Amino acid sequence: MQDTMTFPLTRQGVRNLDQMDRRILPVSGGPSPRPRVNVGPAERWLSATGAGMLTLLGLRRADLLGLGLALAGGALLYRAISGQCQLYTALGINTARRPGAREEIVYRTG
Repeated sequence: MQDTMTFPLTRQGVRNLDQMDRRILPVSGGPSPRPRVNVGPAERWLSATGAGMLTLLGLRRADLLGLGLALAGGALLYRAISGQCQLYTALGINTARRPGAREEIVYRTG
């Protein structure tokens, strides 16, 4: 069965299979195709707060600028809920995980 996970690393920077809590085959399927979440929890909360403020401000204005503010609030809300930022993806930034963590495809036994 195929799964995606992040391995704990040793001080030398290699995968530490001894600290795994479940059985996996020591064969890597390669790097994960793309990270699912690339925005950290604190940024997600700030995005949600900013989204609420922008959307409220935009709806109160009820003009073209208000529509733009409400749309920007919607984009921030999507970023907060999904945890994905398209700009971060394009720039290769990931604030959701600690540096050095690499997600890989692995194969579990049984």
